[in-house]
Amino acid sequence: HELRTPLTCVLAGSELLTQRLGDRLDAEDRGILAAVSEGGRRLEILVRDLLESARLEARGIYLARQEIDLPALLEEIGAEFGPLLEERRLAYHLGEFPPAPRCVGDSHHLKQAFRRLLENAVKFTPAGGAIEVAAQMRSAEELKDREEVLRPFAPAFFAPAERKPMLQVTMRDNGIGIPPEEHLRVFERFYGIGEIAGHTSSRTRFGGKGVGLGLSLVKGMIEAHGGMIWVESAGSGEAPAGSAFHVLLPLAGTEGESGAPG
Repeated sequence: HELRTPLTCVLAGSELLTQRLGDRLDAEDRGILAAVSEGGRRLEILVRDLLESARLEARGIYLARQEIDLPALLEEIGAEFGPLLEERRLAYHLGEFPPAPRCVGDSHHLKQAFRRLLENAVKFTPAGGAIEVAAQMRSAEELKDREEVLRPFAPAFFAPAERKPMLQVTMRDNGIGIPPEEHLRVFERFYGIGEIAGHTSSRTRFGGKGVGLGLSLVKGMIEAHGGMIWVESAGSGEAPAGSAFHVLLPLAGTEGESGAPG
């Protein structure tokens, strides 16, 4: 509340001035007001993300339990990003999904998590690149076999003695990639790869790194659903090696012991 109230005043004030003064403003004045308004909107997004991060840490976010048609959800996200993908000359392809199983969770929050993942892929995939999303079933045995590799990304995920089959959703791009030594750190709050001087607040410009909250919020939300996320990439950050973000989600009727929303 203390952060949002002054921001509301800034945004409302700049909008009101623009409407009231209208044609009396010259180009420089309009530019100043536009900069104030844009800065306010960026701060509003940052405040929203900080509040979501705090709620996730405090386990204070309500999550619904509902079966989710994930292909339809991801298709909607692709349509939302359509103009940006066209502008950046990026292809978005929804690949194969298992025919029957559906994941369970909160469609609103999962949609936001996958939006952030797609936003991340867009920012680090150069023009002419491609982003593909596909899914497959992972048995309890497969997860157990990969525990040693995956445990560092989410130790609590492997705490229950009994594992159940899950849906693995993979978002793969052919962008600049992520150095192996950064694979764990990209999910930390306020962490960004590369020199701080190269960071921008853009959520869409190629290479824009923001403040380093996006992937940490995705991680927190997926784990709140009883799942986990990890990344695979051989990239050096210089060559188009690409990255693959893998998300495990509980299936309808199997989420009980996995820590799914409750």
